[in-house]
Amino acid sequence: MLKKRLNGRAIDILFIDALHSYEAVKKDFEMYSPLCTGIIGFHDIESGRYKGDLNSQKVTDGVYRFWDELKNTRYPETNPYVHYVFGSIHYAHVEGRIRPTLGIGIMMKRCLA
Repeated sequence: MLKKRLNGRAIDILFIDALHSYEAVKKDFEMYSPLCTGIIGFHDIESGRYKGDLNSQKVTDGVYRFWDELKNTRYPETNPYVHYVFGSIHYAHVEGRIRPTLGIGIMMKRCLA
């Protein structure tokens, strides 16, 4: 439906922040990343990573697992001149203190001429 609404236009910035299961994040990435020409962001790349209760991780561990996989495999492209640059924010200044957050991950396509 989105592809049809875009009518051939590309997305410059895509931000994935929906269901947090591994399967849902991967599906969103695989469905929407081909429509994006620039930056892909992920919310909650740290959510569930450090929790001791495995039951609480069941729903939230997918984003960090997929993020780690994405950074390590870099999803090969058909265009050999496209590379990815990864960045992330894990801490925030809140009320004068540095606190761990749920994290933002950024994946940028960089074309080399």
